[in-house]
Amino acid sequence: MPYKGLGPALDDAVAGQIQVVFDNNPSSSGLIQGGKLKPLAVAAKQRLKVLPNVPTYAEAGLGAMNNPSWFGLGAPAGTPAPILDKLNDAVRKVLAEPEVITAIEKQGAIPAWTSRKAFGDLIRTQNAHWKKVVEDIHFTKLQ
Repeated sequence: MPYKGLGPALDDAVAGQIQVVFDNNPSSSGLIQGGKLKPLAVAAKQRLKVLPNVPTYAEAGLGAMNNPSWFGLGAPAGTPAPILDKLNDAVRKVLAEPEVITAIEKQGAIPAWTSRKAFGDLIRTQNAHWKKVVEDIHFTKLQ
């Protein structure tokens, strides 16, 4: 069932109205820590430090579901390459700082830097993947 936001979906999961919800750890972590939600699997290449006893989808035998969420920085089209390179280098340096790594891991994420080209490739690959999913299920719009 589609929801108009994660809040209502989490509320219904906690209330037992739905059996499963897919979410990013930061918004569910309080409910998990409070015993109101039980994590079943994580979509990551390795287990999360904050949920060490929760298997990855691949470990649970659902490798095709192991498609993790990711976050990145973008800039307006036409931003000069030297500025993009400078920003990308600054991100690389920040993501190497132990306190930043710890803070990100506490959120249930895995810090990772990538080149501008690799990030662009990831975006293109993910867009193609999800476009195919939408087409395969003949999804047009939420009612």
